[in-house]
Amino acid sequence: MEKGEAGKFKGKTLDEINLHLEDDLIEETVGDAEERDDVLAEETGATGEDNENENKSTDEQNVVNKTKKGQKRVLVPWTENQKKVVLDYFKTHIKANRPPKRGECDDLISKYSDLLKNKNWLKIKVFVQNQYKNKKK
Repeated sequence: MEKGEAGKFKGKTLDEINLHLEDDLIEETVGDAEERDDVLAEETGATGEDNENENKSTDEQNVVNKTKKGQKRVLVPWTENQKKVVLDYFKTHIKANRPPKRGECDDLISKYSDLLKNKNWLKIKVFVQNQYKNKKK
């Protein structure tokens, strides 16, 4: 179709059409690939040194990512007041074994911003889920 030869296949079934796709793929040589790389480097102004610098920066980023993964998670314990407020606010959710939605958690945080300043919506959601999951045991 791209070559404008669709008309010659008119009235034929797919079984009758013989395409030589492998021939097109084999025609591309390694030299063509190298030439494309050279043209791309000229267009972007990149040199071999630039590519090495890019590789170094990605290696440095990998090291930074590994150190972040290796850090220990700091657990902030729930105070009795925090537990009481969250359990009271989401008591219907706990009875129905239904996790709260983000908007509901955000509403609670905005209502008790001083008390829940160190908790995000996801921590509250997980706390509520743990409450009704632990009751089943």
